[in-house]
Amino acid sequence: MILYGGGSAVKSGLIGRVGASLDEVGIPFVTLSGIRPNPTDDKVREGIALARQEKVDFLIAVGGGSVIDTAKSIA
Repeated sequence: MILYGGGSAVKSGLIGRVGASLDEVGIPFVTLSGIRPNPTDDKVREGIALARQEKVDFLIAVGGGSVIDTAKSIA
């Protein structure tokens, strides 16, 4: 699962490059966007539900501290 906030990560093309790199080596992934500063429990629960549903076995946090903290909480 790729986690990110939104705007700048997408506009810069970074999310596309990360996804393309995973596609290139045949690693399927899902994304969770919209991580905001001071993330809420709701976003963590959404990530946990998505991870369970999609049988996620790795997390890639693309962004700053809030994205990293959300990824740690989901894990």
